[in-house]
Formats: sequence, structure tokens, C-alpha cells
Amino acid sequence: MPVAMMRRAGLGRGGARRMFGESTDGSAFEFSTDRLPEQDRVRIWCDVVARQGMRIESQPLPGSTLKVDIRGYAWPGIMIARAHLSGLRDERTPELLADGEDNISIIINLAGPVTIKARSNENYLNAGEGFAISALEPSVFTRPTPGSVIGLSLPRQALTSRVRNLDAVLMRVIPAKSEPLQILKAYVGFLLDYKGPTTEEVRRSIATHLYQLVAHALGPSPDIAMAMEGRSTATARLIAIKADVLENLGNRELTTDWLALRHHVSARYVQMLFENDDTTLSAFLLERRLERAHDLLGHRGNNVRSIGAIALECGFGDLSYFNRAFKKRFAVTPSERRADAIGES
Repeated sequence: MPVAMMRRAGLGRGGARRMFGESTDGSAFEFSTDRLPEQDRVRIWCDVVARQGMRIESQPLPGSTLKVDIRGYAWPGIMIARAHLSGLRDERTPELLADGEDNISIIINLAGPVTIKARSNENYLNAGEGFAISALEPSVFTRPTPGSVIGLSLPRQALTSRVRNLDAVLMRVIPAKSEPLQILKAYVGFLLDYKGPTTEEVRRSIATHLYQLVAHALGPSPDIAMAMEGRSTATARLIAIKADVLENLGNRELTTDWLALRHHVSARYVQMLFENDDTTLSAFLLERRLERAHDLLGHRGNNVRSIGAIALECGFGDLSYFNRAFKKRFAVTPSERRADAIGES
């Protein structure tokens, strides 16, 4: 593959690592083998993308036509991705273990069977089942037929305080019927489908939520388990409800009754969930709507849109109220925010 073409594809020196690295604005990374020249597709996937970018030895299975599509996010302290894959054999070899990477990966199989060899054991993943693995241990993932998977990668230290004897609970199949795993799959799926802007504060909060859900899926440490006893379901429901709120910020009919109906609980229960989180639905909703408006007004591509249209998109029906709330929150008016953003560009 010519050097110029590799650079355009983001696969120049260090490009594969940057492709899956953390972005400064929280934007998604995307990769598809369809973008690679057909005659060099397998070589580039194996030698550049997989080995350099993902730190694995990957080979298409005999008789399988290579096709990989990946979309994900790399935020502070967390990476999430969804991949659609052809038949592959992926190995984290002893040679690659020398990079010292100590992250914990959670794999949630969406479709197609997967066989995992690790710690001298062979595990078989059906659709919906999960698996936790350390980047410090050798492993082989074999996918005999096309399928799809959700993956998370998080720092070991994010789990050591939340999970008792972490290494002992790794390398085992998490049943598809596990409630924390089901909620984790739904939450990550929502995040991967969400295409709106997110602030750094929101991204850090999301990472903390994911740590908690992963810890529940693996099994919490005794002190965490005691603290969360009787509240695990409530915590999971609050995470799901907050995700639903973020997805529907523009809906001016978003109320506790609306959320209660969607999540099959009472309106009072929704109120109590937010109260236990030291806030209210109204306060949480207002803050997220203002953050969304602040981000949209800071994007140069939105300069042709009126401030009223942006306020409406974010769920504000009263422009005067929006202007007052925005200035109180950010100490500038919406017009000043837009002007500052134009001046910075």
C-alpha cells in the first residue's frame, strides 16, 4: 500500500494506535476494512491495524473473507466499541504481553459463536454471554462464523476496589441472563448509537457508571456489596433512566410520569431514585439541556441556525427562560457563547 494512501487511511506510522486512541473532544473512532485496498486488505489488517493498533495477532480463518467494521469511543478511563466481524482467530501472544498493558476487557457476544482459550481452559460464548479478561494474560479468541460483539476496556484499578479478588473472577463466562450484564449491554449499546456531543464531565460520569455496572456483573467486593445491598437494582435503574433522559433531551414532554411508564415503575420511584442521587429529575434535565445547548452553540457549523432553533432542539420551549437559565449557568448569554466560539475558530 503506498505511503500516501496509508496516511490518508490513518494508518501511517503510529496511525493505527491513534485510530483507537482517546480523542480530545470525545468523538467516535470508526474503522472498516472496506476502506482498505482489496489487494492489501488482509496484510494491512494483520500487520498494522490488529498488531499495532489493537496489540493482537489476527488472522482470517481459512475460507473466510475478511470483513471488519468497528465503531467506538475512547474516553478518560474507558473505551467502548461494537464490532461486526468475519471469521477470525485473534491471539494475545506472550510477545505482545511485553507491552505491559494492564487493562481489563469485558466482551459481550452479540451474535455468532466464539471460543476463548485462556488459563488452559476453553470457554464457549453464545449470543448474549459475557467474558472478562486481563490484557496481561495470553488468550486466543476464535470466531468460526461472522458475528458481532461489544467490548469494553477499563483500567485494572477501576475494579480492584469494587471487586473482591479480581483475578479470580476473570476468565469465566458471565451468563446472558445476568441482570447487570443485560443492563450493561443495553447501556453501552445506547452510548454507541448516541451521536450527540458530550462534555468531558459527562464522559467521566459515564465511565464511573460503567465501572459500577461491570463490578456488579463480575461480583462486588464485600464492602461494596454491603453498601449496595438492596440498592443494586435501584442503581442500575437510575443509570438506565439517565441514559433515557440523555437520549430524549429534546422531548418537552419528558416528565417523571413519562419515564415511569417507559421503565415500568411508579413516578414516585423515579423521584426517589434522583433524590437518592442528591438531585431531582428537573435539575438533572435542566443541566444536561444547558450543556447540550452550550456545546451546540460552540460548534461553528451551527452558526447558520438561530439560537431559538437550538434552544428548541434541546427541549426549551420558552426562549426567555432559556436565555436566563443559560446566563445563570455559564455567566454568558447564548449570543456571547456563540460569538466567543466564532472568535476562537
